[in-house]
Amino acid sequence: MQKIKELIAKEIASGIVKINPECAITENDVLGMFEYPPDNSLGDIALPCFKLSKTLRMAPVKIADALASSLTSEAVGKAAAVNGYLNIFINNEFLCKDILSEILEKKERYGSCNEGEGKTVVLDYSSPNVAKPFHI
Repeated sequence: MQKIKELIAKEIASGIVKINPECAITENDVLGMFEYPPDNSLGDIALPCFKLSKTLRMAPVKIADALASSLTSEAVGKAAAVNGYLNIFINNEFLCKDILSEILEKKERYGSCNEGEGKTVVLDYSSPNVAKPFHI
């Protein structure tokens, strides 16, 4: 899923540059702005364009409309501009192909990572006193 979000963020960043060539928004900036909508019917990923309005000197609704029409990636099933948010629905076929190819490539290593390797892990066990109320 992260790879798909990066692909979409790259396309949005290039769309922002088309709107205002002087804007220095990067793919990582867009990735940091992504949110998950409170309801699945609104999309899989949302970009609040309010954060871009000051930089682009445009209304968030106009930014969302412009970006929705510029998204042509095969990873995007549908993009809708709603009240200053760019709601993105991920193409399920693309998502399945991406995940299945990764599963076939990594086999039993799928889902594993090396994060934290070589680092110390601290486990803290609570030891409540049964004669007193438990509190934090």
